Amino acid sequence: MTSGDDLRAEAAVQRLSRQGPRTADTLASLLKSDQTDDRWWAARALAAMELPEATTYLLHAVDDPDESVRECIIMGLGERHAPEAIGSIIPLLASENMLMARLAIDALVKIGGPAIPPLTEALQNSHPQVRSGAARALATIADPHTIPALMSVSEDDSALVRYWVEQGLDKMGVTQVYFRP
Repeated sequence: MTSGDDLRAEAAVQRLSRQGPRTADTLASLLKSDQTDDRWWAARALAAMELPEATTYLLHAVDDPDESVRECIIMGLGERHAPEAIGSIIPLLASENMLMARLAIDALVKIGGPAIPPLTEALQNSHPQVRSGAARALATIADPHTIPALMSVSEDDSALVRYWVEQGLDKMGVTQVYFRP
């Protein structure tokens, strides 16, 4: 995994992801490596493991100094459907790195239902990027429980918020008109 060859590393990830807790512990120690590539691949492998401790290790590394490693971790936490990561992911909706903000949205969507209350709260944030990210995530989750929250921001100052509100409400059939032929 640390060979510098991405194809070999990905093959190693596939094998390592089927291993037990001792492998997760070893990968966690690799998250502290001085080498960015080692930390990235350790995060990738931990994200693929089905062990609960892998989520814990990823959460401890969520503030990695390298942006690409943080992106990998956020994407991995989403793939793991880790509700315990919501508090670390929500602030990333305001990231200046648009890829990071998008990965945060995608991760929150994958987490699903448990992310709805914090996303609903984020709709009231003063930062338009946070509001539009929250609206996008809620629109994609498309849970009927989000309808009142989305309706409450349907006249937001941000065109992106309004767009995602409309998309979400349309997806849930709220704006459809039914009539008999």
